Parts: sequence; structure tokens; C-alpha cells
Amino acid sequence: MGSVSIANVSKSYGSFEAIKNIVLQIEPGEFVVMVGPSGCGKSTLLRTIAGLETVNAGTISVGGEDVTHREPAERGVAMVFQNYALYPHMTVTGNMGFGLKMAKQAQAAINGAVSQAARILHIEDHLHKQPKALSGGQKQRVAIGRAITREPKVFLFDEPLSNLDAALRTKMRVELGRLHNQLGATMIYVTHDQTEAMTMADRIVIMNDGEVEQVGSPLDLYNRPVNRFVAGFLGSPKMNFIDALATDVDEKTVRVSLSDTFSFDVARNGTAPSPDDSITIGIRPEAFGEGDVGFELDVRIVENLGRETLVYGTPVGFASSESDAEQGDIVIHFPRQREVRTGERISVRFSANAIHIFDAGGITRHFANTCS
Repeated sequence: MGSVSIANVSKSYGSFEAIKNIVLQIEPGEFVVMVGPSGCGKSTLLRTIAGLETVNAGTISVGGEDVTHREPAERGVAMVFQNYALYPHMTVTGNMGFGLKMAKQAQAAINGAVSQAARILHIEDHLHKQPKALSGGQKQRVAIGRAITREPKVFLFDEPLSNLDAALRTKMRVELGRLHNQLGATMIYVTHDQTEAMTMADRIVIMNDGEVEQVGSPLDLYNRPVNRFVAGFLGSPKMNFIDALATDVDEKTVRVSLSDTFSFDVARNGTAPSPDDSITIGIRPEAFGEGDVGFELDVRIVENLGRETLVYGTPVGFASSESDAEQGDIVIHFPRQREVRTGERISVRFSANAIHIFDAGGITRHFANTCS
């Protein structure tokens, strides 16, 4: 296993800047997930580490060695692609051992490496088959097995589960976690799926518009997002955002006003805004339940999911900052079955200390108090 150092790396295609001055340090044995919306630059960054894209500026080091200008095969990395990239005319054995064969390894060494990888991935019974005879999950295991046989310093995964159905994605997430623990390898994983990021990563790198927004553990980013983008990206359903004013600020509290008649005080937990600043408050859907602040909600849509209920609706007396005509302005998560009907008006409550506060530029000025 090896470290990866990315120092001031940029990549442009003509006038389009795909990644901009990225600085990132990945330690040996870490499982780092890069996540962000489509087009944010995460796959481009992964491809520059792999050597499949040349950089316009900056340096990339793997295991302490500068590999910025080395060929992909000389970097000590192995990449697993979204579309598996298997040779259709080869058997599983042939696909998994192909890289070693090109490196002119002895056949006995190739056979041993393939057998070991097959045992790790539980595909010993499929070694004689061609890819057309395999399921999607089996094809992905073969692609991972091909990477394992090369014994790389770093594994690179580019959205490897996106072609699988939901149930198989869940199973493969668990298997990849097991594989990481078993191999102790450094893994860098790109996805647009925040669930994969939250459940698999030691650290998450959130990207947007070619830049790194925040790096940290899943719970650090979930509980202490540095800005509104990060807060809104992590979480499903996403955080609710409501426009407000900071009408009074002192050493201990911030008064948040959602309308001329609806305000409440929040104990300060961060760098407070100034009095009369326009702010946005963020409330996670699961933060609703009991608390010292309440309002009424006109229910538009109810999703009964068995073990939980999601209620979408319009708050009475103030407005969300992000209107969604189809799903309502606010989403409430009840961690159980709840009898709620479309068109009904219900009362909901939350704790004042469960909110985040963002300034007009989207920067976090106050973190929710997550202590029980």
C-alpha cells in the first residue's frame, strides 16, 4: 500500500478547467471516496492519478515517488472501471492474469496470483467462463480481481457499482469494505452516490466545479459542513433550507427570524452572523420530532416506506429558500410509520439547536448541536 500526494494539480480541456489547483494527501491504507455532482471533476482527478490524463500543472506522487509524467503501467496503481473493461474473448482466468502476462511474468506466478484473487473474491467456480456468461456483480469481481493480481500500491475505482441494481450495489459495498480490510490497501473511489461515500469511506473528498469543497470523515462532513453546498449534498433526503434574518446577536445567542411574527433564539455554536444579516438556516429532515420550535405544515406528498415516513409540504407563515413544486418546500422524516394524508395540516417541531446557519455567501456560521 502507498500514499498519494496531489500538489496543486490542474487539468484543462481548451478553455474549460476540469480541475483547479487540487491539493490532497491520501495516507497508506486509507479508503478515500471522492464524491460530487456530475461534471465536478472527480473522475478527471482519478484519471490523472492513473496516468490516463496528463496534467497541465502540479505534481502527483504515489508511495513517495513523483509519477506525474510516468506511463500508467509504471505508477503502481490499478484501476477498476464502471464498464468492467473485460476482454470478451478471454476467460475469467485470462482476464485476471492479462496484466501479469503483458509484464512477462512466469505462468506459475500468474496462476498463483489468479487463484489467490479468485479465493478472495469467491469466484473460483467461474474461472473457466467468459464474461458473457457472468452476471454484472460477477463481472465486477473479475475486474477487481484483475487489479488485485497486479498487487498495486493504490487501487482506483471509477464508479464501479453504477451499472448494478440497488440490491447488488448494497451487497458489493459490503464486499468492497471487506476487501479493503482484508488487503489493507490504499483505495481511492469515485462515485456520485452519497450513500456509497457515507458508508464506505474513511474520509470523503467533496468536489464541486473542479475544486475541493471539504475533506473529512463522513460524520465530520455531515455534522460540520463548511458551506451550504456540502450541507445540501450530504444527506438523503437533503437538508431543508429556509431564508431568514439574524435580528439580534449577543455573546450567547442568535435570534433567527423566519418572518415578522416567527422567530426563535439559538445558542451560539460557531462564528455568529452580524445583526440584521440575511442568513439561511438548514434543518435536516430527521431533526424534526420534539423541540422548542414549532410550526404548521400543509402536506403535499406522503411517502410511506414501512419503517419510516417522509412528508413533503409547505410551511405556514414562512417559505423555504428552495421551492419544489412537485415535492413541496420542506421534507420531514419520521423514523416510523405515521398516518398522514395529503392535504392535511400538521404540526411539527424541532430543537432550535438542531439548525445550521449559513451567511449570504453560503459559508457556515453556526453548526447544529449534535450532542444528545
